[in-house]
Order: sequence, then C-alpha cells, then structure tokens
Amino acid sequence: MQIAFMLEAFTVAALVATHVVAVWQVLVLATMLGIASVSTSDAPVVHRRDGRQGRPDERHRLNSSVFNAARVIGPALAGFLIGAIGIAWCYFLNGLSYVAVIAGLLLMRLPPKPHSRRPPRRGPDP
Repeated sequence: MQIAFMLEAFTVAALVATHVVAVWQVLVLATMLGIASVSTSDAPVVHRRDGRQGRPDERHRLNSSVFNAARVIGPALAGFLIGAIGIAWCYFLNGLSYVAVIAGLLLMRLPPKPHSRRPPRRGPDP
C-alpha cells in the first residue's frame, strides 16, 4: 500500500506541475487513495492468551501520539511549503517520503514462521 500512496503523490505532482489536472482526475485519485488507506491496517490490536482483546502497550500509545502529532504539524508545514515552493513540489516531496518507508519495509527480516506441532493427519486404516 505504501507504493500505492507514493504513486498517487507522484501522479498528483505531475498533473499539477504540467497544469493538466482536472476534477475527474482528482476524484479518481482521491478514491484510489481512500481504498488504499482502508486496505492498510496500522491500528494494532493486542490479543490476550484467552482470545479476548487487550489494551495496547506503550509502543502502540507512542505510535498513536506520533500519528496525531503529524496530523497537527503536517498541515501547518504543508501550508508553509505550499507558499514557499508550490503545490507540485509538496506532492513530489510527499512521494519521496514514501521511499524511506518502502526501503525500511524491504529491509525487514522477519523470523521464520514456526511449524505446526500437530501430528500429520493419517488416512483411515485399511
């Protein structure tokens, strides 16, 4: 989904920079961004051993704090940058910001998935 977000930002940057942006393009791109946003699951849910949902730990609270701070700081910074460098460059910088996220995701090495400890299923005895 991060690649979809990046492509959307670069597409808007190109449309604005070339002065060919139309309302229908904005509607299509906004719809695609909304679909991509719904498809991501960034909100962690902690499951307890008994199967019930538990309370998020400190890492999740920190993630929430950073996310909400970005919702306040981001638009203020964007307003300054729009005035300083223009809308197209802001979208281009937004697209570039996803490169670091995508690189980080590609560099992750997850532990191998543990094998099931269930005995193999046997067919009926002859």
